[in-house]
Amino acid sequence: TNKAIEDLQNANMLPTWEMVENETDEERRDSLQAEIENFLKYHIQDNAFYIGEGASSGEYETAAYKVEDGNLQYYKLKVDVTNSGMKIVDAKGLTHNVDMSGGLYNLMAREYQYDTADATLAHTIYTSSFAVIHQIDGALQYK
Repeated sequence: TNKAIEDLQNANMLPTWEMVENETDEERRDSLQAEIENFLKYHIQDNAFYIGEGASSGEYETAAYKVEDGNLQYYKLKVDVTNSGMKIVDAKGLTHNVDMSGGLYNLMAREYQYDTADATLAHTIYTSSFAVIHQIDGALQYK
């Protein structure tokens, strides 16, 4: 939620885009931007799970990564899905639950990649993917 992100920013645990824009040191600006991008990518996980379609649990890679000793390593989440809810454990060991109260769960999304930047001018869909969106009760943290 916006509040979860604002709480992290107020605790100086997540930079703001304003901080990025106002930073005059290019290396520091790039670092701040990368931190925000990895935070966002950590909220995108491989494998889509719908609450109410059976149980599943495991550890899944996210879109966030680090390069260590020349190797690309993706940050992971532990996920436990049941017919009545979903629990996510982040890299810091914090447990988050899907907020079932407001109806912001099991929302299907679809992404398309076209042959042009302007979708209205496209002639070909190169690839597409499905995603499911769930609102959770707090921000995931990978470090």
